Amino acid sequence: MVSTEEQKCYHFRKGLRYSIRVVGTIQTKDYADLVESVRGVEQKQEITQKEKKCWQKNRIIFT
Repeated sequence: MVSTEEQKCYHFRKGLRYSIRVVGTIQTKDYADLVESVRGVEQKQEITQKEKKCWQKNRIIFT
C-alpha cells in the first residue's frame, strides 16, 4: 500500500504509457491534479490520432 500522496504520484507516473510520460511531464505532487492532467493529455492524443486518420483517409494524392 502506498503511504503518501507523493508516493502515489510516483507510482502512477511510473505506470503511464511512454507517450504520455514523455508529453505529460507533470510535476505536481497532488494525485488528483496529476490524474486530471494526464486525462487532458490522453484526450489531446486521441483527438490528434483521429484528426490524423481523417486526414489520411481524405487525402488526395497528386501524381
